[in-house]
Amino acid sequence: MAGLSNCKKKNEGGSSANFFPLSTGSTWTYKENVANVTYVYTSTGRDTTISGRGYKVISNSIGPNVYSTQVGSDYFRYGALNTGLSSAGIEELFLKDNLAVNGTWSTQQNVTYNGTNYVLNLNYRILEIAASKTFNGRTYNNVIGVNLDIATTVSGFSVVLGNGKFYYANGIGMVRNELAINPPAGAGLPNISQNTDLLTYTIR
Repeated sequence: MAGLSNCKKKNEGGSSANFFPLSTGSTWTYKENVANVTYVYTSTGRDTTISGRGYKVISNSIGPNVYSTQVGSDYFRYGALNTGLSSAGIEELFLKDNLAVNGTWSTQQNVTYNGTNYVLNLNYRILEIAASKTFNGRTYNNVIGVNLDIATTVSGFSVVLGNGKFYYANGIGMVRNELAINPPAGAGLPNISQNTDLLTYTIR
C-alpha cells in the first residue's frame, strides 16, 4: 500500500482535514463482494462545473466518471446514487467532517426506478470520529463512520428502504461501505445487500 503525501493540504474552504483527497493521479482500487467486481477510481486532474459548483473528475474503470469536491468541511459527490435506484446524476452531500458523534444532516433526492419517480429521504449521522478501524485485513486510523438511513413515500405511506454505513480515513478516502436496501414487499424496489472494500490506493 502506497505511502501518503500532501494529505494535509488545505482545500479551498480552509479545512486541513481531507477525507477524500483529489490530487491528480491518485487512485483507489475497490472490490464489491456480491458481484465480485474490482474497479479503480483515478483522479484525472480535470475540472468541471455542475449546478454551479466546481468538481474534480474521477474516472471509473468499469463505468461512467464520478465527480467529487470538498468545500470547507462538506464533501459532495455527483453520480449515480449507490442504491441501484437510478442511473441519473445526483448531487450528494455525503460527509461533514466537523460534526461530533451523533451529529446529523439530511437531504432529499429524486430518483427513478422502472419508470416510477421516488423522493428519497437521506438521513445521515456520524457514528464515530478519530477511530481506528480494520477492514479486509488492513487497519486505518483517523476514520469517520457515517450511518445513512434511506426512506421514501409509497402510496402515501412512509417506507424505510434500508441503511448504509460508510467509513472514510483522513488522507485516504472511503475505505469501506456496507449497504442494505430491504424495501417491503410490493414496493416494487430492488433488494441490495453488499459490501465494498478498499484494496489498494495511491495518493499523489
